[in-house]
Order: sequence, then C-alpha cells, then structure tokens
Amino acid sequence: MDPLPLSEGHSAHGHDALGGVELSGEVRFDIPVAQEAATNQGVEGHELHEHMSASSSEAALRKTLNISVVTMGGTNVATVVCSASTTVYELKQILARMGSDGVGVHRLVHGVSVLEDSQTLSCCCSVENEPGLEEEVTLTSILMCPSAISSFLADMNSPCLSATAALAEFADSVFQSEYSDSEKARPSVDAVLMVPEERANLIGWMVEAFDVMQFSDSILFSALLTLDRYCACLTAIPETKSYGHALLAAVCTEMKLANADKYGGSWQHYIRHLCQNRFALPEILEKEREVLSTLNFAVGVPTSLTFFSGLSLRQRPALPNSRCFELGLLLLHVALFDVKIQYNFPHVVIAAAALSAGLSICDEPEIRREEVLEDLSAYCLCMESMVQLVEKCEEELLDLWMQCASGRSEWSEWYLSVHRKFSSPFHKEVTELHAAARLRGLRQMS
Repeated sequence: MDPLPLSEGHSAHGHDALGGVELSGEVRFDIPVAQEAATNQGVEGHELHEHMSASSSEAALRKTLNISVVTMGGTNVATVVCSASTTVYELKQILARMGSDGVGVHRLVHGVSVLEDSQTLSCCCSVENEPGLEEEVTLTSILMCPSAISSFLADMNSPCLSATAALAEFADSVFQSEYSDSEKARPSVDAVLMVPEERANLIGWMVEAFDVMQFSDSILFSALLTLDRYCACLTAIPETKSYGHALLAAVCTEMKLANADKYGGSWQHYIRHLCQNRFALPEILEKEREVLSTLNFAVGVPTSLTFFSGLSLRQRPALPNSRCFELGLLLLHVALFDVKIQYNFPHVVIAAAALSAGLSICDEPEIRREEVLEDLSAYCLCMESMVQLVEKCEEELLDLWMQCASGRSEWSEWYLSVHRKFSSPFHKEVTELHAAARLRGLRQMS
C-alpha cells in the first residue's frame, strides 16, 4: 500500500525546522480506528464486537496504545489512543485529518525502524508488558517532500504527457518499491552458479540476436537477470545445454510480460526462430515452469535498465541530442559480463554510474550529473552512501570498458557483439568516445 499523501483541505500550523510536520492539538481515540470506520458504514455494534474479538486473538493486539507523535525536533504534535490492531495507514489517516498542508507524505518511525503502511501498531509493543494494559509509545513523524523526479513529472504541461503528470504523486512510492524489489531479488556473486565463459557466450549471443530481431533491451536485461536468479537457486553448476533451455525459458516469460501489441500471440514464432528449432517448444515451456517454480513465480524484477530510464527522465528533455544516453546504455551492456559489478552493486547504483559516466565523457554541464546523484534519493534515502558507491562503480565500469575495447579483458571476445551494436549510427557511434580522462579523474578523487 502506498504511503498516504497528506490530504488537502486541512490547515497546518507550520513545520518543524528539521522536517517533521507540526499538527495542532491532542486527539484521543478511545475505540480502534477500524471500529470507527465500520460504525460510519452502519455496521451493527454486536456484529462489530464479534469481528473485533475474532481478530484480536494475539496477545499484543489486545493492548491499548497511548501514542505520542513527535517531530524530528522533539515537539509533541499529537496524542492518539487506539488499539494495537490499528494499522500504520489508519494512524496516518488520523494524523491527516488533524491537519496538514497537503505536501509530501508522512513517514512514521519507531526507534530506528520505518513503519510500513500495512503493519499494525502491535509491532511497537514491548513484549514484557501484560496484554490489556495501556502502553506508552513514541513515534517520530517525518514529512517527506516529493523528489525532484516527482516534481518534474508533476510539472509536465504537454497534453501527450498529461497521463504521466497525473501519476506524479505516486512516483516516489513506485521508485522506492522498485528499489526494494530489486534489492530483495539481487543474488550474491558467489551464488550465481554458471561457468563464466558460458555465461559470457550467452550474453554475446543475446546482444547480437536480439538486435537483429529488434527486441527491446528490456527483454535482454530482464531475461539475463531471471537466468542469474535461477542459477543462484541451484545447488550445483548445471550442464551447458541447461543454460540454453533456461535462457529461452526466461525469454519466453519476458515476451509474455512485454507489450502485447509488439509480440501478441506470435511469441512462439520468435522463440522457435531464436533456437533455430533445436529445442522443441514443449521442452522450453516445461523448463519455463521449472524456472518460475524455482523463483516462486517472482518475475518482473527491476533491472539496471529500469533505473537508467528513471534516472534519465529529467535529463532527456534538456539534452535531446546528447550521446550520453547511448554511452550510458553501452556501459550497462558491458556491466552484464562481469558478475562482480552486476551483483556487488545495487542496480540503481550501476544505472547512476553509467549515466554519470556518459554525462561526464560527453562534456555535459556538471549540474546534470549532480541532478542524477540527487535523483538517487527518489529510490533510496541513504543518498550519501549511495554517491560514494556510484563513484566506485563508475570507476570499475570505465576500467572494464577500456580493457574490453583494447582486448585486455577476459570478456573481450564476447564484447565484440556489444561493440558492433553501439558502433552503428542508430546508437550514435558511441564506441569512438574515450574514457581515459574521466577514469583518471575518478582515480584521483579516490
């Protein structure tokens, strides 16, 4: 559930200097919020009592909480008495009704833990206290301002972009969810049980074949991530033939998830063409079932390309003819070969590093690179540590690219397919650009 935007129509009484929203007065709710909502809908009292009794079997849920909501500066802005079965989302609704200026969203923090909307307030209870007793709980309220990307989307005035602008208020929730999903699914480097040369061979083949068949890059990145996640769940390195089966299965899944207008019901034709009829379609579909079952059917995980698209949102209108985006995309392709880069860093960091390198090498204004680093906060609040990771990742990316291009890398043989792709006019011939000066600058900084 998305964080609740502070409702319009309520007047706020100012803000704490450190970011907590200041709410006036003290409100006591002597019945659970769920009961209040149900009463408003006309639910009979005895029916509600039976429902509440059934849902409060856990001892913690029977507690009554006296919640003090404070700002980051320590100012007490509200006191709410409610059941421990009340959800964080319901508590936010109470705070919103008490007054706000309608900007940003609340984050409620207990101790050092950020509370999710779906959690109940029982997670704030002390296990030592007896059930049924009133317990004192202090929560810190933080008013999160919209990210720069969200504000950019909201300011779009073009009629063709009106639908995008209408979704601006949900953008930050989506970005943070993408980052969370990506991190949960990111396998460890050692867990990806594939022979490195076999994996590189598959990547080189995919880059070349997908380019000829005009598949979107999202199919390439998603299929490889699915394959790596699947191999990370295995207990032994599979046979070489199994790689091909699993990859075709992953491509099959991604094509089904892709735009139906592009592939429609013809995905079977594409799969047969890809494998040159060397694998029977039922065989591939059976492997697809095995892969999906191994991954608990968790697909559609954001990739480095997903984050690259998000971080480019503010830059593309300002730099419509720049080669920096194609160069960044080239670096994302190069990163696929090296499992250590691909999975030692969060994918949002790889995306930011590739875009940062592209902007720097193409001599774009420094403010553009600073904006990319600022936009990291839309995905993860720990921006300071992220910036350091971006610089480290950018250095490793550029070093890998230079070694691949000069024939000094173990991946040089398979990098040739990437080189051919990005040497074309369609990709603005970005392979002719040079990274040596930028790499020297990064090494000096470190």
